[in-house]
Amino acid sequence: TGAVRVSQGELSLGGQTLVLVGDTRPLVMNGGTLTPASGVVTYSTGTGITMTVASTTYYDLITRGSGTYAIDASTTAMNDVEVAGGTLNPGSNVLYMGRNWVTASAGLTTGVTGGIALNGGGSQSVPTQSFGNIMVLKPAGTATFTGNVTSTGALTLNSGTLALGGTILALNGSSMPFALNGGTLNAGTSVVTYSTGTGITMTMASTSYYALRFLGAGTYAVNASTTAANNLDLTLGMLSLGSNNLYVGGNITNGGTIATGTTGILELNGGGSQSFPTFTFDTLKVNKPAGAATLTGNVSSTGAVMLSLGTFSLGGFVMDLSGTSTPLVLNGGSLTLANGAISYTTGTGNSMTVASTTYYNLRFNGAGTYSLNASSTVLNVLTQQTGTLSLGSNQLTLAGTGTPLVLVGGTFSGGTATTTYSGAGAPNVTGAMYGNLEITNGNTKTLAASSTATGDL
Repeated sequence: TGAVRVSQGELSLGGQTLVLVGDTRPLVMNGGTLTPASGVVTYSTGTGITMTVASTTYYDLITRGSGTYAIDASTTAMNDVEVAGGTLNPGSNVLYMGRNWVTASAGLTTGVTGGIALNGGGSQSVPTQSFGNIMVLKPAGTATFTGNVTSTGALTLNSGTLALGGTILALNGSSMPFALNGGTLNAGTSVVTYSTGTGITMTMASTSYYALRFLGAGTYAVNASTTAANNLDLTLGMLSLGSNNLYVGGNITNGGTIATGTTGILELNGGGSQSFPTFTFDTLKVNKPAGAATLTGNVSSTGAVMLSLGTFSLGGFVMDLSGTSTPLVLNGGSLTLANGAISYTTGTGNSMTVASTTYYNLRFNGAGTYSLNASSTVLNVLTQQTGTLSLGSNQLTLAGTGTPLVLVGGTFSGGTATTTYSGAGAPNVTGAMYGNLEITNGNTKTLAASSTATGDL
């Protein structure tokens, strides 16, 4: 109930328990040695009292009572650490732990540089807890999070295996809150959450996640190619890929912006259904071994959209392409229209190539030049707001009813191409300068205004 002072020689606990309930510094190591064997050291004090935990090597370390337990230098628990009461405060020091973190009070505070280090050679477990810094320094074995864990500093994996299971790992700390310097991360079915505020850039660890979530209005920077096998939830802020790729296997939900830079790519590569909401992004690639990626809102690409494998469905929404000179690249897969619209937008002096495919609604905005690179079909309405639409020698088939070609402004250049009106009913033939003009499908077509065919009719 007072203090134990080890000044010289050895104090061996054997397999016994030493309970320290007295002085604010109840264990003083002045030069001797504490041999913990398999013994337990328990610190206990009351509310409003700070008790100093001696810096030494323990086997099991326990705190009881409602006080604060301050570690005054780096300390080791060869086996378990149990916070059964009060608050354990490593401050700027490191508490090395060989087995499990056990907590009943969830009381832990750390300074900017303090935290816990998991360094046991076997299995270790960590339940729900908020830490400052967490270090995994295991020569062997697996450290498993069995509850939701928050780090307000940094989580560093240097060696061994860290298994997240089905938990939520919240990273709210430094500008680089997750450092993978070695070892193995087993993401399980976990959600890893990054969170920072306006004006702050937080760098993500490059690894394979299960699900990723971003909270807070800051910027989240990908520093190398990264995978989210399941969902990506960008609640706030900007996700900046730079020149790196981000592979997503599940759904994307958002309230922020994805910036892919000049060479970075957001790739949808899941084997099942994926959804993609209203978003502004740079470059998107659809490379799915199976299933469909479906828009659930209007999207804008300031780079390019590339379809390599699988199905990409517009879902009845609008996809605006305002990026590169070739903003839609179709190298494979299937583009499903679902009554959606694709809009090409570029400015004065710029040229944009129009991908050869079947569109439902096709739109052109901006004062640039839009050139077909091969035959294309529009099932409903082609609308030109401004700019120059050049068919070259490529066939344009207009299969809509009503008025399938709407020329609000700009220049329609038929070149030497054939423009075919093939719609059912009695569609209107828009007044324009055509190359060859073809009327098919055996029904009545009505010339809506004076037109010229420089080739055949």
